[in-house]
Amino acid sequence: MRGAGLERVPKLPAGAHDTAATIAALDEAVGRILDKLQATGLDRKTIVFFVGDNGGHPENRSENLPLRDYKWSVYEGGIHVPFLASYPGVLPAGVEYSKPVSSLDIFPTIAALTGIKPPAGLDGVDLTSFVNGENATSPHDALYFSVNGDGAVRQERWKLVLPHNGTPQLFDLSKDVAEKNDLASSEPELIKLLNQKWQAWHAQMAARSRQGKAKSAKSITKPHERQTSVRKRYVLFSLAVVYMLTDAALAKDNAGVRAADGMAAVRAVWEKSHY
Repeated sequence: MRGAGLERVPKLPAGAHDTAATIAALDEAVGRILDKLQATGLDRKTIVFFVGDNGGHPENRSENLPLRDYKWSVYEGGIHVPFLASYPGVLPAGVEYSKPVSSLDIFPTIAALTGIKPPAGLDGVDLTSFVNGENATSPHDALYFSVNGDGAVRQERWKLVLPHNGTPQLFDLSKDVAEKNDLASSEPELIKLLNQKWQAWHAQMAARSRQGKAKSAKSITKPHERQTSVRKRYVLFSLAVVYMLTDAALAKDNAGVRAADGMAAVRAVWEKSHY
């Protein structure tokens, strides 16, 4: 939908106009879905997440201020993104939750709300009790990042950045969200602790990667067949989700029944395609 709705935004510098129009079109499309959910009464039976996948990129004239840097960076401008959730009657409206969370939390949250037992070993957590105020602790002890050889770990207000070609940097995000004031020289013990945490996490991820590759090497005899199988499963699941959204959100009659049918279709396809 590149360039959609150019006439609806003011004239901006070259490149920025196209980006602004795309954002406006996205905003309008999301609004139409939410309006339809509300009009059909399905909003109280639907949890909606709206999440950015990464910070803006300078090539499309994005500006992440006051956050530092852009996409492909472990500074806040690359990893600190909008994260909104709506579920009327379950999640309180107007709450601004300030403790660190991750998009990895979406799946466990949905699984808990739908009564599905998630697989063991997930990095994410069910956010419901935290957002509702029932649990005052932090959802995560720490969040870890690795991008293009650079590393970072966030624990509460502290963030350690590990540049692949530089020395560790430490920031207090409660006072310095722009990451301008490096406190590394004054907190050597904290740097040591956070560095150990990140190294342990990174080693664990590397071990999992090796295990996954070894397992795949044993099970795959014809790579193209494996790719085709995965692609078919993805397409089937996507079609089921589209069916649920269009039939539930756009149907004028028996919307609730059709939504249930759509969810049954999603569940059936998921059970067939899960591996």
